[in-house]
Amino acid sequence: MKYRKAIVCYSMLLLTYTTLPAATYLVGSGKTYAKLQDVADLLQPGDAVQVDGNATYPSGAQFSRNGTADQWITVSGMRPAGVTRPLITGSTMYGIDISADYIVLEGFEVRGRPKGIGVFGNNILVRDCIIDSCNHGLIGYGTGTGNVTVEYCEFYGNGVSTGRATQHQIYMATDEHSHPGSIFRLQFCYLHDGVEGDNVKSRSQRSEIYYNWIENAGSSGHGMGLFAPDPEDNENVEIATAREDADVVGNVVIQQRNACARIGGDAPGYPTNGRYRFVNNTFICNGSRGDAIRTFNTIETLEMYNNVIFGTQSGSDIRIINDADGEWVHSPRSLIGGNNWVITGATRVPSADEWSGTVRGATSPFVNAGTKDFRPAPGGPLVGNGAAATPTITDYPFPDPCFPPAYHPPQAALIDTGTAPKRPSDGGIDVGAYEAASQAVGRTQPEMRCRTAAIRYGANGRVVGLDGRAAGPFLHQAPALRIRGKGEAARKTVDVNYRDALTR
Repeated sequence: MKYRKAIVCYSMLLLTYTTLPAATYLVGSGKTYAKLQDVADLLQPGDAVQVDGNATYPSGAQFSRNGTADQWITVSGMRPAGVTRPLITGSTMYGIDISADYIVLEGFEVRGRPKGIGVFGNNILVRDCIIDSCNHGLIGYGTGTGNVTVEYCEFYGNGVSTGRATQHQIYMATDEHSHPGSIFRLQFCYLHDGVEGDNVKSRSQRSEIYYNWIENAGSSGHGMGLFAPDPEDNENVEIATAREDADVVGNVVIQQRNACARIGGDAPGYPTNGRYRFVNNTFICNGSRGDAIRTFNTIETLEMYNNVIFGTQSGSDIRIINDADGEWVHSPRSLIGGNNWVITGATRVPSADEWSGTVRGATSPFVNAGTKDFRPAPGGPLVGNGAAATPTITDYPFPDPCFPPAYHPPQAALIDTGTAPKRPSDGGIDVGAYEAASQAVGRTQPEMRCRTAAIRYGANGRVVGLDGRAAGPFLHQAPALRIRGKGEAARKTVDVNYRDALTR
């Protein structure tokens, strides 16, 4: 797949940024350099900047000097025990502007300016930052922005209105012309209480939204808006330039209104034609009306496995997939999934031809929904009832899917870098973002293989074999995929992702 090379290379790049710096610049009161602006133009590949905490610094620093693939430039807020992050504030366009490649920014709080952090280079890592009270909290454009990872950050109070275009906690796009195949990854973050727009709005060629707590977007926003590029961003980018995909795994998404995720596009006639995948998420609709997924414009495929869709208000109007404004590249619509739990009374639930193994329940399946403890209730319907494989659609496969989920999301809090709780595993998998089992998986995800496999179906539509063999433990909960126009027993070739370690 065209994404695989990009993902592998990007992962290698993220592992190499820790090369020892060539020089270290100290910033703070009584130091050689008083502010970030004093060092930004001095930096060379491998250099480090260390900024004292418990202090406020002026906004407007721009980093325009590149690191390299094996010598990243690292800009760190120093926060020893009892010390707060250095605070960046002011009235400039950006709190911090990163217009360079191979940059790490970590350990800052950025507050209250038009735009918090701008990421306009390629291979940028932002982590351990708090961004609050800005218009756009973090922003990347479709001109110049490449691979960007944001992790272990907190966003709140962003999306402050300008009276013009809607503002968001995160607004991210990638340049499909200059940086084809680029990835925006958001992981281990806590986003909450936006003001106006979406908590996460992404126009990236590939969005990877993994293990986040995403709660209460702004007044007109959605939990996630996963859209096509802005046609005004880049004259070299057209609808046909690329397809925009999104892999959304292991998140808690809480919304009082609108949709937990709106997918496809936000401008008439400018769709993603994209492939979307939602696996092991917990969607909480806590208003009188809401959508888990809302389509708009044209998408190609939608895959959903092991998700929970729950409503906290009695009698609320919960729509699982609101497809009223959506269109599809293919007919009938290319929607598959299995082993999802939905609240009783929800409407627009996919049919058995599209979803298998759907479970409905009238009461909370969680430890305590009232206190936002969304772990599976012991012995409840989420425990052990997840699909152990997430088949894709052969003709339109989802590229490089994440499975199985390896971590839990933070629980309504910012967590320290490197402390994401590992998702336990006891051989099965629970439904939703949290696992109730006690045995932990390793910090490295099990090796996953994407293979074209012949799936054999029995008369009841359940998977009974793989590659001519009886379905082993790795497929014992594989969802049924009913086949239109076939007999009682049939075969179909699909791409199957499964844990390979114990089966060869």
